Amino acid sequence: MEEQAPKIPSRLWYLPGPVVLVAGIVLTSLFLQWSERVPAPVETFETGETVEVTLQEEEGLTILLGDGWSHDNTTKCAVADRYGDKVSVTYGFPEREVVHEGEEFHPAYETSDDVPPGTYTVSCLETGGEPIHVGVAPADTDSERFHDLAVVPWTTGLAVCVIATVAVYVVRRRARARLLEYARRVR
Repeated sequence: MEEQAPKIPSRLWYLPGPVVLVAGIVLTSLFLQWSERVPAPVETFETGETVEVTLQEEEGLTILLGDGWSHDNTTKCAVADRYGDKVSVTYGFPEREVVHEGEEFHPAYETSDDVPPGTYTVSCLETGGEPIHVGVAPADTDSERFHDLAVVPWTTGLAVCVIATVAVYVVRRRARARLLEYARRVR
């Protein structure tokens, strides 16, 4: 029986690695988009007003600034629980936004610590200029989970790509060596 020449695997074997990497990058970007979402306001009002907001199941709250707001405005907001105790809030403007009933809202304050569901009093003052439309939304605790999960598809895609590429390289190299050995024997 005549020995057959070994075959070298096709270069197409390299393709699955980058495909898995691209899939990991796409999933990572989706998780990051989901992590940047802001919940819609459950209550809206104008600066200078005080409202009571009831959060049914969510922990924490976010104060959003809408129509009339710009980075030049100085808006001070305060939150108190149902007993009148002050609730600590952190000021900051992440590059996120939510559109609610055709209006863009930008997060401005978030509770510093997790606060339980319940009723809270929220007031905001504008120290110069026109009143600003304010919205109060629950804190989005799910976004942190999505942000943490974004690492998984990226690292998995990268690892699979590297492992698959190295494996294909080794298999093709060994097949070439067997082919060269076969060519020497056949001569």
